[in-house]
Amino acid sequence: MTADLPGPAGWSGPYDPEQYLQAVSEIEAFDTWADAVGMRDPAIRALWLAIARADLAGEPLTTADLYQRTGVSRYVVSRMVRRWASQKLLVAERNPLNQRHTIVCLTKDGRRYLMKALEAVIERNISV
Repeated sequence: MTADLPGPAGWSGPYDPEQYLQAVSEIEAFDTWADAVGMRDPAIRALWLAIARADLAGEPLTTADLYQRTGVSRYVVSRMVRRWASQKLLVAERNPLNQRHTIVCLTKDGRRYLMKALEAVIERNISV
């Protein structure tokens, strides 16, 4: 009957109740971070992280790469790239070698935005 009671007695699993509580706290901290940096939406977060990964690796990135790597729909990728380009966070230009592809690059402001968001994770050691 203890499994039906509220409190630590009902939390009998492979980890102790304190570890579960720590996981809840980490997820809450992640949600707070995501809200603060405008990445609460999983699709938005996936796009920004793919852009950051490519930029840090020095790899060229196209909108096709973005929807293939993230699973985000072409429509959402296109809409967000246009929005972020209008905010001067990235530059989106047609590939001169293949006009069907749009190359996406971070601007200094876009890189600053991502660095600030990621620094918050580094400093708080958010692991979720």
